[in-house]
Amino acid sequence: MKVVTIFGFNNQKKILDNYFKSEYPSGSFLFHGQEMIGKKTLALELANKHITRSGGSATHDLLFIDSSHSDSGQTISIDKIREAKKFLSLSPFGGKLKFVIIDNAHEMQEEAQNSILKIIEEPPSYAIMILISHKTDTILPTILSRCQKFYFPAHSPQVISKILNDNNTGLSEEQIKFVSDFSNGRTGMVFNILKENSFKDIKKAVQKLSDLISSDIHERFLFVANIVDKSKAGELEKTILYWMLYLRPKLTQDNDGKSKADVVRMAKNLLKLHYTISNPHYNKRLAMENFVLTL
Repeated sequence: MKVVTIFGFNNQKKILDNYFKSEYPSGSFLFHGQEMIGKKTLALELANKHITRSGGSATHDLLFIDSSHSDSGQTISIDKIREAKKFLSLSPFGGKLKFVIIDNAHEMQEEAQNSILKIIEEPPSYAIMILISHKTDTILPTILSRCQKFYFPAHSPQVISKILNDNNTGLSEEQIKFVSDFSNGRTGMVFNILKENSFKDIKKAVQKLSDLISSDIHERFLFVANIVDKSKAGELEKTILYWMLYLRPKLTQDNDGKSKADVVRMAKNLLKLHYTISNPHYNKRLAMENFVLTL
């Protein structure tokens, strides 16, 4: 299935394009908004475009940093910031700009944040720093105050529907509406669904949650036994993630007879369950049994 990238955010792109075309465009920026809506993709698109426009090479003049190479996969250490300092100490390769993009900047350890602050305070004339985050409350206030902030809202249902229709998914209008509601405006999630062809898996997981709510205790425990003991590695975690993502937009919607308090309670229990089963020291079956008892 061919995926055609659609980014949106025309106002943000226009402002940033004009700024990066200016004579002295160095500075630091914070791209913030909920996860998986295209902040990283837009940052990379802009960096590649303006490095090339100025005569440079993205291979040499763009440094992308995230937590994927850390032991936990969830932290950005000071070593990565030292790498950024070394990268920025060298002039651009034939062009006028060098970009450093830090994805999930909230995952920087405190020492790393203090170190990046020094770069932000005294950047080279050719340096553009883009921090990307959906959890800005964990970033040092001194960093936030020195960045130009760009907020990226969730995409409209019309944008999500256009993505699905333009990619010839073969989904019905009802299915497109389901994916639109499920994604809650996150184009990154929609592209993942298309790439992995996971619509049926998501629909199946959501239907199972609905069935569990109306099932008796015996049927709930039978489901737990099957998914914990017989499912493939990672299937349980993915099912719970689908449940969480399905419930999130319903926290602010009318919910077919279920009170908002019930939905909030279920969402909180799912968050607790997700944390528990992500820890290898906990008993997954016991955690699942405790959860289905709360439905």
